[in-house]
Amino acid sequence: MVRMQKSKRKRSARKAFLLIIISALLIFACVKTGLHGASKVGIAKAKHQPAAQDYLVLVNWEHPIDDNISPELVYLYEVIDSENATFNNAEHQVEHAAGSAANQMFAAAKREGIEGYIINSAYRSAAEQWAIWQNRLDQDPSYGSDPYNSPVKAMPGDRSEHSTGLALDILSKTHNAADDAYGSTVEGKWLAEHAHKYGFILRYPKDKEHITGVIYEPWHFRYVGVDAATEIYEKGLCLEEYLLGVYKDK
Repeated sequence: MVRMQKSKRKRSARKAFLLIIISALLIFACVKTGLHGASKVGIAKAKHQPAAQDYLVLVNWEHPIDDNISPELVYLYEVIDSENATFNNAEHQVEHAAGSAANQMFAAAKREGIEGYIINSAYRSAAEQWAIWQNRLDQDPSYGSDPYNSPVKAMPGDRSEHSTGLALDILSKTHNAADDAYGSTVEGKWLAEHAHKYGFILRYPKDKEHITGVIYEPWHFRYVGVDAATEIYEKGLCLEEYLLGVYKDK
């Protein structure tokens, strides 16, 4: 009788031990599958999430554009109503958010009786910009050699904001020339005073040439987002001053 009870206890112990082992294996398999599945879902989500556009990216003489930058470009006509602004080139493209904001800006101007804006230039590839730069050098080999004392109008191919898709050259039907006088037009003044409400800044202001190394360009507007644009406008800064705290005396 004692032997039979011991035998039963041994069998019960073995069964319990086996059940523990099987349970542990099942739990491990479930956890592994769950983790593996979660990993797959995470990867899938990350793969389909577009990389956030850096709207405050600084491109200037000291900060060449990143070769890996790939803005989400759309054609101007896809985001800007032709009733709000026209284009010199239907093939021109712009970063999506910047283009949508520009359309809102032009629509607001139109509501105030300011219209006839023309987008003279938008996204340009580095190759296109290098060609423009080379043309300047062909005319003047010393062009751009001392930009902070002799600011330029054209930038080298790897230092142009146009390659970000965030910059627009905006002129008008009444003044379709990229010169200082545009800043005195009704259209130019409206942009200078209201662009920040839509996330744009006058990128190369007057009296900041010694910081930007670029001439006063009342037609060149750059998208940075409403918050940053508003602070830059209210404090009278250029982008270098806002991002780097760069303050230079003339």
